[in-house]
Amino acid sequence: MKKLKEIRKLSKLSTKQVAEYLEITETNYKKLENKDNLNKETLIRLSELYCIPLDELTHLPTENLVVRKYEENFTLKQLKNSAKTNKRYLSSLRIEN
Repeated sequence: MKKLKEIRKLSKLSTKQVAEYLEITETNYKKLENKDNLNKETLIRLSELYCIPLDELTHLPTENLVVRKYEENFTLKQLKNSAKTNKRYLSSLRIEN
């Protein structure tokens, strides 16, 4: 999805941080940012990372999204913990991922 780069920048994460979170290489993550079709599992994980409902992530223009912002020095462990919290929050909204 081409808007992933914009979303990542809004969240203040680096390509390296998101790649580590997704457990892929930074090179492969950069390719994802330019790809039109992503698998559902990757979309769900990104939805949880950025705290954006899946349908909004895939359908709304970037300027209409409210994105979770992170500190520059967030560790992988902190990102994973935040994603778990975000997942619970999204579930509480009764939004299915």
